[in-house]
Amino acid sequence: MKYKKGSYILSIGLMLIVLFALAIVGIVLRPVVKEISAANLNLNLSAKSVETSEKFDEKYVGFWDSSFLFIFLAICLGLWMSSWYIDTHPMFFIIAILCMVVFVAISMLIGDGFNNLVSGNALSSSASEFVIIPFFMSNFVVIITVVGFITGAILYAKSKSGSGGGIA
Repeated sequence: MKYKKGSYILSIGLMLIVLFALAIVGIVLRPVVKEISAANLNLNLSAKSVETSEKFDEKYVGFWDSSFLFIFLAICLGLWMSSWYIDTHPMFFIIAILCMVVFVAISMLIGDGFNNLVSGNALSSSASEFVIIPFFMSNFVVIITVVGFITGAILYAKSKSGSGGGIA
């Protein structure tokens, strides 16, 4: 994993994009799922089909909230594990700090864009059903900053023992 410093930058950028996309998709699809579930009640379907549709509607919010948190944690763990095994020269510390400033600025825009999108009349009722996604996106800047600093600490604070990622 020597000379793969760019994966740190790409991983945080990927995290920003994936989490924003998941949050938007989950909240935008909520009214669609409600509409389909309500329409299934009026159709001449079997009781089992209606029951399945209602269960899906009931579990939709919990599924998306849990999936969002799981994907965030998986990306963080992958980022931190790969950061541990990357041999990094201290010269790249300044570049990493500059990249973190850029990612924090982007996360401000993403968090603000998300809040503007879900504060409108169309999605506000759907967004209010979720717990983890709105909390996460409201605190997106702080969370991305903390992840970035932890990643930087892992990347630059490990000892140089000659073997990538070994503890000296």
